[in-house]
Amino acid sequence: GNKGAKLDARIAEEAPPPLDAAPCLIRRGDDPVVALMRAASGPSLHHITVDDAPTLAALLKAVPQANGLFTLWRGETPLFQAEGLDEEIEAVLSPHVPLRSGGRLAIEETAALVAIDVDIGGLAGASARSAALACNLEAAAEIGRQILLRELAGLIVVDFVPLRRPAERERVLTALREALAADDRRLRIGGWTRLGLLELVRERREPSLRRQLSTFCGACAGDGLVQDARWVAGQALRAARAGCHTVIGGSALSVSPSVAAALRGSLAAALRDVEARTGCPITLRETTAVPPAGFLIEALE
Repeated sequence: GNKGAKLDARIAEEAPPPLDAAPCLIRRGDDPVVALMRAASGPSLHHITVDDAPTLAALLKAVPQANGLFTLWRGETPLFQAEGLDEEIEAVLSPHVPLRSGGRLAIEETAALVAIDVDIGGLAGASARSAALACNLEAAAEIGRQILLRELAGLIVVDFVPLRRPAERERVLTALREALAADDRRLRIGGWTRLGLLELVRERREPSLRRQLSTFCGACAGDGLVQDARWVAGQALRAARAGCHTVIGGSALSVSPSVAAALRGSLAAALRDVEARTGCPITLRETTAVPPAGFLIEALE
């Protein structure tokens, strides 16, 4: 982010000879989808669904050991929508996570740390002590899941429902360790503070998922977040692609100025690709009547 640069002495590849010219590209990174597949391949991977034929062809070539697992999605409903992934991503971007017991987590990312608060909610028919323990045990498992899903890292402080007995605190700590047992990051759990907070530090390798899919809001001078224009543009393109099979004369896509800029800039090729694949021309309309996180698709006569 805004911190100073840090050099790594662990060189992954042979260093190039000294260059007198300007800085140049040493090696281009892998395609993100191919890199994801290589990282995910293993005995636990049983099925892979791809919604784009060229991408599938590239994956078949890049990951031959998983060729028997691939299937091309042919449904009219977009794959993310059909599998409920759009809703899951929205849930992961929300600061609140409901618990089955009726409690909830509140997750707040700040510049210094990640703060997680556990709210007990209402546990009917349970004593105060047993309700607190039950809520904390459920919360510990969910916190571990959310840390991995959201790519939370750095200093993480959890405010569990207060527990007085050391044995109960140890059970909660064990539940959190088990939830993070499969994590490949360096993890240090500092234990409970004198005020009853739980501290842990997780290795940071990249921004959190929310930081990757959001941008700072100019209207509030950076105190809040709105969805990144490119992310909204991608949602609009998926929706337009899904609806083009019922449109004859083309579609009009109305978006905010920031999203329009993304569709004319970094995502211009993606817009042309959707038009080419569907045979449906898309007229881009820039308007302030559409909110930054929204879009409107209309069929043209």
